[in-house]
Amino acid sequence: MLTTLRALLPHVVRSTRKAPPVLCGVLALGLAALPLAVSYRIPYAVTLVRVVSVTVALGVAFALDDAASPMTQVTPTSRLLVRLTRIALSARPLVVVWFAALLLCRAAVPAEARSHLPVGGLALEAAALLATALAFAAVAVRVSAPTHGGLAAMPGLLLGRRP
Repeated sequence: MLTTLRALLPHVVRSTRKAPPVLCGVLALGLAALPLAVSYRIPYAVTLVRVVSVTVALGVAFALDDAASPMTQVTPTSRLLVRLTRIALSARPLVVVWFAALLLCRAAVPAEARSHLPVGGLALEAAALLATALAFAAVAVRVSAPTHGGLAAMPGLLLGRRP
């Protein structure tokens, strides 16, 4: 299995779309750094962390977009392994971005209110958003075009979200 992953990794890295996750990561960090950039202390950072979580989840949803999918119907490795590798490659940097954005949001909150920031609950909510975005993208890739999973996940995640 490890040998297969080692052989698969360069091809998956080369064929994965990099622009959507990078743009979502930059947008998430930009949103989180905005209060600090304008020297504004936000009294309650939970909403900002939730917006960052949605942005990161959308970035990971684009991991399932595979332009070569129609041409690679028969491969020596399973499609599941390829997709899980894509998700792992996209999710790891964006999870780091989410934690960095959480620290930026925490720094924008006054010191006496930092203890009221529910970090565990926000992390659980971000993980649920990530799983939901991947589920929407997986259904879209399976049912319709395999190159538009991230685009299909966007309206489902944004319109299906309840506060």
